[in-house]
Amino acid sequence: MSMALVSVNVLPLLCKVAVVVFVRWHPPPLESVEINFNGFQDLVDDIGGVTVDVEKTLTFKDRITGTHFTLYQGAQRLTGIQALNYARFRGDAEGDFGRNRRQQQVVKAIIDESMSFRNITKVNSLLKDLGDNVATDMDFNVLAKTLTKMKNVSSKDVYSIPLKAAPMSIDGVSYVKANDDSLKKVKSYIKDVLKGKKPKHIEE
Repeated sequence: MSMALVSVNVLPLLCKVAVVVFVRWHPPPLESVEINFNGFQDLVDDIGGVTVDVEKTLTFKDRITGTHFTLYQGAQRLTGIQALNYARFRGDAEGDFGRNRRQQQVVKAIIDESMSFRNITKVNSLLKDLGDNVATDMDFNVLAKTLTKMKNVSSKDVYSIPLKAAPMSIDGVSYVKANDDSLKKVKSYIKDVLKGKKPKHIEE
């Protein structure tokens, strides 16, 4: 079985929105795994935290606990609640675009930090701890075995696809509209990957 992580980078005004998609092929269809905010925090804490190079000093309030805290610019170890709030922060001029860039940054850190946990014993224990915070259409045993088969997958295996787009307003609501030609290229790329073609990095 071949595996990869494919991300779609939306590029409006030099900003990037990164959507990470887990791709499993040979054969399709895709299965999915969803994790909620509590599960995300538990995951990060269970693997001992993640090291992230914080882009700039950020101060925010956690919406779940009401906790106020500040993350200072530079590489540092983040706990689950810190990683979640760093990934969710959008209180600057970049808004959602900056937030999605930071989300991809944190996801890549989790991929790298979790490599040592991808054996059947640790995976089973981790999934048991996450419990109802994870929703999937995969059988538990299949999910566990799939994660162990990804033991060597790192952030270097995240392939990026640029998607050109532009901000627009419809009836007073802000949207980001994808460029039609760029969208066709992204769709074609993903279809090729699902058919078994090796993913590749595409320059923005």
